[in-house]
Amino acid sequence: MTDDATGMPVESVQEGYDLKREHAEMNMASLRIEDFRIGFYNCHADAPTTAQTFIVEGIERARDSFRQQLEGALSGARNMLDNQDQEAAQAALAETAERIRVWLHEVGGTPNFAGSVNEDLLDQMRIVHAASIHAAARRSGDWKNFSYSYQLGFGARKLCVRALGRAIDGFADFCKVERGSTELKAVHELVAQALRVLEYGFGQLQTKVQTMAQGSYLDELKQAEDLWQNCINEWGQRRGYREAVAKYSQNWLSDDIRVQIESEIKDTILREWSRVLQSLRELLGESQSSL
Repeated sequence: MTDDATGMPVESVQEGYDLKREHAEMNMASLRIEDFRIGFYNCHADAPTTAQTFIVEGIERARDSFRQQLEGALSGARNMLDNQDQEAAQAALAETAERIRVWLHEVGGTPNFAGSVNEDLLDQMRIVHAASIHAAARRSGDWKNFSYSYQLGFGARKLCVRALGRAIDGFADFCKVERGSTELKAVHELVAQALRVLEYGFGQLQTKVQTMAQGSYLDELKQAEDLWQNCINEWGQRRGYREAVAKYSQNWLSDDIRVQIESEIKDTILREWSRVLQSLRELLGESQSSL
């Protein structure tokens, strides 16, 4: 680990950790992610349980957070639906809930996947400094200024947004219209909670897909010896180094194994999107058996 400011190796393990933390925080800031944990693990000195415990605790905290938010939304919405005294409010809530169900039926089909997970990696490869690409190739695709696995993970996140972002924006517009159609506070609360459930679930979906993709490709990249050797051999041979490496990378990504990874990513998006929609249905008092 070198200090970006001096170009010299760090003087201590803690200094290296601090620099790594800064890099992680900058990457997360570009994704507008603020609430996250950072842990450090030295595979040469630390016990494997250190990393395992950190990951398990993170998963448990994420589940608990989502469960608490969903339970709060479910409880509040059901109380509003079940305990309204005024007939007009009851009717308005029922009409709003039905319109949300109609929206769910209309958008609950298969998302339209446009593009590929690979696009972000290949696009960045054409604009990043050639020396950074060469440095990444010498390190199995993982360099602080250019990382194959990070770009592929980010590409999976963008694929998810392209497939579902329009539906999320459409529901936000729908909720805005619903809030403007009545002054009833109960309707406003129901619509607001429905939007929170959908947006929170969509955010969790993006994070899960990005993490899954980054981990899946990272395992493959570590074994891509032919790819890295071809990229290293191109260095200094001719102009157009980035284009040559992009071609090698595209060919590598077109292999059946990598194509299967992208297929699994899309399957995960479909599965998790169904769960998000189911959470919204549960908000309206529907059970799994009623679908």
